[in-house]
Amino acid sequence: MAGDKFDFIAEALADEVYSRPRLNDVIYRYFPAYNEASCNWVIGQLANRNLISPLGNGYYVKGKPKWSYSCEKPYLTLLNKLMAEFPRTGIAAIGTEVLNKLSMMDGGYDNFIIEVDKRDIFPCYMKIRELSKKDILLTPTENELNYYLKPGAIILKPLFSKSPCQDDGLFSVEKLIVDLQCDRLVKTLYPHVSFNDSLREIIENNSVNLITCLNYAKRRKCYDAVKELLIEGTPSSYWKYLEANNND
Repeated sequence: MAGDKFDFIAEALADEVYSRPRLNDVIYRYFPAYNEASCNWVIGQLANRNLISPLGNGYYVKGKPKWSYSCEKPYLTLLNKLMAEFPRTGIAAIGTEVLNKLSMMDGGYDNFIIEVDKRDIFPCYMKIRELSKKDILLTPTENELNYYLKPGAIILKPLFSKSPCQDDGLFSVEKLIVDLQCDRLVKTLYPHVSFNDSLREIIENNSVNLITCLNYAKRRKCYDAVKELLIEGTPSSYWKYLEANNND
């Protein structure tokens, strides 16, 4: 069965970086009649099953788990309804309980941060007011966060970029890594807190598209800090391939 062959392909991979042509050579052992387009489909299936992990620029390594988290059910229900109401709007959300754990400050406020495209931020604000009885802070200033933020409140702010958003509306690992380095809201909620130790652990143990992360960091003007963090959390062999094909 094809599913078994996918597992065989994954087991045949060494702990090395694989380009698409190198992956194709492995795939041909199990699907000798396939052409390049068919191999691309197999690569997609392997990635969807977490049997390989993309580094970016067409390079892959043996699969690592995808970083994920679960948010409280009322927040998740609200997020799903908001995405259904605004299907073409970029949305990314995260619960501060996740940030509390990453900062090793368990017990802080559990709020919900929702980022949406700037053009739709007021319609989304009105929809959230309709759907939830919780306090909502719309693009709050530092002073407003300090004086008016209550436990359980929702913080609504503009989304910096549609990439790297996830289909489920929750933060991707790449967005998490970059935003925890430079986002104003995070720096206000967690003044003088470094997330770097937790982020290094996430990078070491989970699938991270390094090029997606770096490109987003470049747009957010924190490229050097993010690159340093990624280098510390990944094998040096990754960078020999990626830097040869990525224009800084």
